[in-house]
Amino acid sequence: MLATIFDREVLLKTFLKPIGDIPSPMGLGVSLFSYWRYAMSKLKFNVEIDTDNAAFDDAGIASEIARILRELATRLEQGHLDEILLRDFNGNTVGKAHFSEH
Repeated sequence: MLATIFDREVLLKTFLKPIGDIPSPMGLGVSLFSYWRYAMSKLKFNVEIDTDNAAFDDAGIASEIARILRELATRLEQGHLDEILLRDFNGNTVGKAHFSEH
């Protein structure tokens, strides 16, 4: 089992861009970026990969994990921020990636 935590600052800089001001509950202007930055600071990003199947034996454990992580990175860049199921090259679900609270 492999668990990885990505740096939330990298996620913020990559996926969230300021798109204007929104009113705060106290009547002060707060950028949407600042709001998301605060919300994301309360989270961690978890990746779990179960390496106990044939795909990891055939391709080699390091190569298959690297392939799965590249596929995960592509999906994150496309804006998939909900739970993401991770699949080996045979199409079997071998893990998941998701945000959780600290």
